[in-house]
Amino acid sequence: MTVHLPRTLSEAVVLLADHPGATLLAGGTDLMVELNAGHRAVDDVIAVDRVEELRTWSFDANSSCVRIGAGVDGRAVDEARGGGAPFVLDRRKRVFEIRAFGDVR
Repeated sequence: MTVHLPRTLSEAVVLLADHPGATLLAGGTDLMVELNAGHRAVDDVIAVDRVEELRTWSFDANSSCVRIGAGVDGRAVDEARGGGAPFVLDRRKRVFEIRAFGDVR
């Protein structure tokens, strides 16, 4: 298994193009359990937890639009209220309910 560690979104996109069957990884708990139990095998892993562009969020008050990057964790969402996006917390429970029922891709 080869683990690729891109630092930018551009690097991650190039790696994914070069390794289209790669597994994208942002944490690892579930994947490591599956690998250790022999339930899954992977050749290439692209770990995107170091990609800063995926770890940011923004709120546009004019359009009430929130952009939450794929690598934003629950703590950052909790802190969003202080950044002027109060409705993010109202929606957080629903987001985690969706995650609990299955993979969102």
